[in-house]
Amino acid sequence: MQVKLLRVLQERSVRPLGGSTDVSVDVRLIASTNRDLMKMVASGHFREDFYYRVSVIPIHVPPCVSAPATLNPWRGTFCTSSPFRWENT
Repeated sequence: MQVKLLRVLQERSVRPLGGSTDVSVDVRLIASTNRDLMKMVASGHFREDFYYRVSVIPIHVPPCVSAPATLNPWRGTFCTSSPFRWENT
């Protein structure tokens, strides 16, 4: 999968399933993970060339558990606007 995504990002074209010609595309990729991709690159589980293609602007977001006080205002907004019933914990 990494090879196919890398090809699309580099060549800016895709071949539709069953198609005989490539179609030009303009792609913006936003990706997130909870894994350390540099360790995965070092161990060979993630392609280095793909890593450098997708990590143009890395943004570190701390886990929600580390700052629960900052979530309280959002929690009320989402819980009241959601069609599902949430239990207060």
